[in-house]
Parts: sequence; C-alpha cells; structure tokens
Amino acid sequence: MEEAFRLLVDEYSRMAESYDAHVVPYFAPLARKLIEIAELGPGERVLDLGSGTGNVAFLAARRVGSTGRVVGIDLAEGMVRLANAKAARDGVRNASFVHMDCRQIGYPDASFDVVLSCLGVPSVGHGRVFTEAFRVLRPRGRFVFCEWSKGLAARATAGRVFRETLEKYRPSMPPGDVRRLLGAPRTGTG
Repeated sequence: MEEAFRLLVDEYSRMAESYDAHVVPYFAPLARKLIEIAELGPGERVLDLGSGTGNVAFLAARRVGSTGRVVGIDLAEGMVRLANAKAARDGVRNASFVHMDCRQIGYPDASFDVVLSCLGVPSVGHGRVFTEAFRVLRPRGRFVFCEWSKGLAARATAGRVFRETLEKYRPSMPPGDVRRLLGAPRTGTG
C-alpha cells in the first residue's frame, strides 16, 4: 500500500503544472467554501495539509493578512516547487510551501491556530494525519477539512478530469521492442 501511495505522489509531482492548470479550477469552489468555514482572521498562523499548488493556502494568506502566516505542506516535490514559484511570482510574502509528509508534521506542538486541508488527507495513514493535525494546533485551534464522499457526483467529475489530464500529459510508452526487452526474463551467465 505504501509503495502505491509513493507512486501516486510521484505522479502528482511530475504533473504539477498540468494539474494546476487543468484540475485545480474544478476544486476552486471547495477551496473557497473551506476558507469560509474556517473563519480565518488577521494574524493567524495556518497550516495547509496536502497543499498541492497552493489554491487553499493563497486564499488563506489573503485572509490572515501581512501579520499572519500560512505554511503549505505536500509530499509531491513538484507541487511544492510550483506553489513556491507562484508565491514568488505573485509577491505573496506570508505563505510558503514545504516538502513534508502530513503523517509526520515537522512542527512543534501548538504551532498553528488553524489546520486546513482540501482533499489533501491521504487514505494511507489518515489516522496519523488527524493525530498530527491536532498536535500542532494551539488550544482552541480549528481543523477544517474536506474529503471525497462516495456519493457525490462531483467526485466522478473530478476523477474524470484528473484521468483525462493524466492521460494527456503521461510520458509515452517505449516502443514495443523496448517494452518486450524490459519484460524479458534474464538469461545467460553474465
């Protein structure tokens, strides 16, 4: 299971720009609703779990203002690089993005006023994510997140968009001869 999770993270990392351009817009309404529910205020410290390319973190940064701070963490290095590049390009100084596993958050206890996640809690180790989220929250802090629901039509739409993007930008397979060589059993003595 962990190996499959790692492969998925690698795929997200590789397709960060395509994901940002073609998939993130579908999640914009969820991100706005999440920020609305969180009731962020000026000066608050916010942690965004599974931040991807920063859609929630950038909205949060506007809400907490120049005296607040937003940190987005994600395991997909390509997503983190792109989010930091977008922050630099757009002059967002109160948000930064770090390559980190949300199942093992590298911040001290009670570091944040709010922990957010928009579809960023992994299915592998989600119990650990919740434990870590509550550990880094200050007393009376808020943990606001949204996740997939089996019954939502939006899940089917988002899944379709994700698959289409993946297929469009997936590297081409090697020619048939090369695939056969890669799959051939080893023979010989050397």
